[in-house]
Amino acid sequence: MGFIGAFSDKVGRRWLFAIGFIILGLGYIVYPLATNVTQLFIYRILFAVGTAMIPVMMTACIQDYSQDCSRGKWVGLTSVFNGLGVASMSLFFSKLPKYFEESGYDGATAGTYAFWVMGATSIVIGVVILFGLSKITGAPRQREPLLKLLKEGLACAYDNPKIVLSYYSALATRGDVVIVGTYFSAWFVAVGAQ
Repeated sequence: MGFIGAFSDKVGRRWLFAIGFIILGLGYIVYPLATNVTQLFIYRILFAVGTAMIPVMMTACIQDYSQDCSRGKWVGLTSVFNGLGVASMSLFFSKLPKYFEESGYDGATAGTYAFWVMGATSIVIGVVILFGLSKITGAPRQREPLLKLLKEGLACAYDNPKIVLSYYSALATRGDVVIVGTYFSAWFVAVGAQ
């Protein structure tokens, strides 16, 4: 996640934010097509990469697109919409397998279609971000090497204890989001099998 944050300083936030959702969507699409454990792990890694990119870019975009005086409101608003997204997953997406089964599909096909709906939704969100997020803010810093950007980020922690605290709190909160997102598909399969 730290690498993605530093890399976004070089290439810009918008592309990586959109790519994160598109990778997540592709992970959802291919996950039910796995025919062996190796493929399952590969598809899970694809899914995890997208899941890890999204919160990093969301945090970076809040930093880039909001003013200091309103940043707290944007963080709060983003948290509310994250909560609504989780609620929609449990209220809507978790019921998709049952809906498809009631439409006449067998359990495996119903689960596959549910994953595909989630994948298509993620890809659409990625495209909306790609074309809807402003190109002006979060300009890339192409001249600086990636390793230098990573070192700058780590050096900030040595100079300011508040930044150390923010790094640790981000590790805890973003790590939690990544874990929840990563295992959501496993939970989805379990719910769909009931």
